[in-house]
Amino acid sequence: INFYWETRNHASNEFLIDKYSKWKFNSVIEIGCNCGNRLFNISKLNKNSCLAGIDINDKAIEFGKKMLQNEHVENINLVYGRAELLDIYNKDSFDIAFSWATLIYIRPKIIINVLQNMMRIAKKAVILIEMNTNGDSRDPKGLGIYYEPGNWKRNYRLLFNTLGVPDNKIRIENVSKEI
Repeated sequence: INFYWETRNHASNEFLIDKYSKWKFNSVIEIGCNCGNRLFNISKLNKNSCLAGIDINDKAIEFGKKMLQNEHVENINLVYGRAELLDIYNKDSFDIAFSWATLIYIRPKIIINVLQNMMRIAKKAVILIEMNTNGDSRDPKGLGIYYEPGNWKRNYRLLFNTLGVPDNKIRIENVSKEI
């Protein structure tokens, strides 16, 4: 877990901070936050923001709470929970809901539920930094193609279209492999 905490200064987090610095937000939730290493840097952009993270790893959550306390960060709330159980949050609870390499672990039969709930709790945007198939014919419903060692790659445009989001509201950007 300490490894994840130490990545808070990695170039990938600089990429995320660059994206967030362009948006106005007062609240953000990260689905699959581990110890809150990415939220740590987002909190620096807006010290008055209300940030939250949810993760299935209770040890990572407890570790993150200690590290955030040591860093005197008070605007991040980390909770133990599963991505498919976001019903603990009310509609429009956050400006932005995001995930970074978390949905690759979500089974195809529950991915729609996770995305619906992310859309429900986010007022302004859902941001996914995930592996995308870009319309691979082996995945006609967009639910996922399995890749070793245990990751699902999906057609997120198709999934969001299925959920009623029009193409003009979806933006897909390629991210360099270094990130």
